Amino acid sequence: MMDQPILHSPRLLLRPFTLDDAKRVQMLAGDKRIADMTAALPHPYLDGIAEEWIGGHVAAWNARTSVSYAIVLRQTQSLIGAISYVAMRDDEAEFGYWIGVPYWGCGYCTEAVATLIDFGFNTLGLSLIHI
Repeated sequence: MMDQPILHSPRLLLRPFTLDDAKRVQMLAGDKRIADMTAALPHPYLDGIAEEWIGGHVAAWNARTSVSYAIVLRQTQSLIGAISYVAMRDDEAEFGYWIGVPYWGCGYCTEAVATLIDFGFNTLGLSLIHI
């Protein structure tokens, strides 16, 4: 299996998470408004949850069961959210994503989704992506 690549869009980098991202993930994902809009994020977002989640990414990538990316602003290198293929099976996957509240309304989700759709179809060989 190839290493998980970094993906580029005009304003964003989609890159693998590192454990150094955990505090930022907890801060952004810990906002109740984020949890209210997602199926999988708990509230409150307790210490250790981000580290545990990030710690499973490499194994999930290698097993082709999910792939998770940090959404990062290219200009500032600030992590602003996450986007993932979850429930990967055969040639299908389902999207999951969130953007930190300070970054809502800027089109970042649309840009990240378009980038991951292209990657899914053209690199991962998916034939069906559920959003």
